[in-house]
Amino acid sequence: MPTGKKQQRFEIAEFGLLLLALLVWLWEWRLGGGYLITTLLLWGAVGLSFFNRLAQQKQQRRQTLGMLRGLEQRIQAQFKDALEPLEAKIRQATEHRSHPKQVETEEELQTYLHSFETALTQVVQYLNQAALDERLTNLEQAFLAQHQEPATQRSAPGLAVGADLEAIADPWETIFPTTASPEPPPKQQWQLLRTLAAHKDCVSALAFSHDQRFLASGGWDHQLKLWQVEDGKQISQVTAHDQGILNLKFIPLEDSAQGLAIASSGFSSEIKLWQLDPQRSIPQLELQQTLEGHLGAVYALAVTVNKRLISGSHDQTLRQWQLQDGRLTQETLDLNDQIQAIALAPQENLFISGGTEGVLKFWRTPDHHLLGSLKNDPAETIQAIAIRADGKLFASGGDQGLIHLWQLDLNTLETLPETVPCFTLKAHDKPITKLLFSGQGNFLFSGSADSTIKVWQLGIPEPLTTLYFSEADHSDHQRLLSLALSADGRTLAAGGSDGSIKLWRQI
Repeated sequence: MPTGKKQQRFEIAEFGLLLLALLVWLWEWRLGGGYLITTLLLWGAVGLSFFNRLAQQKQQRRQTLGMLRGLEQRIQAQFKDALEPLEAKIRQATEHRSHPKQVETEEELQTYLHSFETALTQVVQYLNQAALDERLTNLEQAFLAQHQEPATQRSAPGLAVGADLEAIADPWETIFPTTASPEPPPKQQWQLLRTLAAHKDCVSALAFSHDQRFLASGGWDHQLKLWQVEDGKQISQVTAHDQGILNLKFIPLEDSAQGLAIASSGFSSEIKLWQLDPQRSIPQLELQQTLEGHLGAVYALAVTVNKRLISGSHDQTLRQWQLQDGRLTQETLDLNDQIQAIALAPQENLFISGGTEGVLKFWRTPDHHLLGSLKNDPAETIQAIAIRADGKLFASGGDQGLIHLWQLDLNTLETLPETVPCFTLKAHDKPITKLLFSGQGNFLFSGSADSTIKVWQLGIPEPLTTLYFSEADHSDHQRLLSLALSADGRTLAAGGSDGSIKLWRQI
């Protein structure tokens, strides 16, 4: 069957035969003779039309098969990611048989297997919730929208890993404060305050309250817990989701007397809003709203000052919600990208998203208009994004352990904001799980699955401090999965695959 340009030629030939048949018919009509030639031309046009219809159907079947194969590959990748922690637990149990105290109980393994089976069930439900024709129609509409309003896309020039940051930073001394002294900067000192035996499974989400008094934690054991930072005391706990929790965000309230408000999301696709009054004798997290609409795990959340929530999911959609009434105000299909991370600019007029496609995308907050996109070099799945408090710098990190730092100019929001690559740094040996700027923006914190937390001063290629979540010989069983920094930048919390939370204080 013809494809591409050949098919176009056959279609042109079909219309040409029809036009020729019309002209010959007029000629034969004027002569008053028979219409033999016209009849032959019409039969030829009908044959070509039938041939072209068959070719189009075959091409559509090939496109549908290609989409299904792509969907199958993404599902297999998700299964592989979900199987790795399970295999690690089985290896741990096998290796520690000679140490009965370290062997996980059969009940805990059964609970974990149940969570994994539930996750697989969710994938099947996602595939069955919408008919194939409907999903393909959505993909086609998104494809056409991209071609009707093409967004600017740029690729970052390849920078040497571990580049000379001082030489790169010289043109932007207002952004990278440089010192004339060649002496290395003093090391930061961080003291481990305490270790909390917080969850029965991976601690995958952490967040400090705005007043820095409380720490919220969420885990794969479905539990949402609230802790006092000062003494590490747990003050509330609730089974928040049917599956593991992936993200937590505190919601700013107009009056502190209203207590605390938290948004949570996870593998179960719902977003839940909780409120707690810490002044009560027995504080309890109470469910206020459930936001439904996503069809996949919700990895990314961002909350604006005017009480709007932006969510990004593996169902390839970005959504925006009005928190007062739970109303969905924006919904955007981000074709080919399962969203892993979102960062909101300080002015809240723009946010950046990234995911499995390995492309940073810039969106205007009010209407989700895509301003443009940016490719890292080398390409990698984007798992963390952070924007500095002044909005002049942002960083991204992914599954190759690289940190990319960019200069950002937000003077216009009609096209892709001006971005200048500052450096690319090989920061960790394993995927980066979180990036955080300090409140003043002088330091960048990076957390990784290699169980280390590194503190970087901008413009210096070596970390000021490296904190270890676990001992080197236990790093495979105690991976760092979540990281949170207090508003003053002096208290750091990290959660790991062993269910523990560690708190450090800068001294």
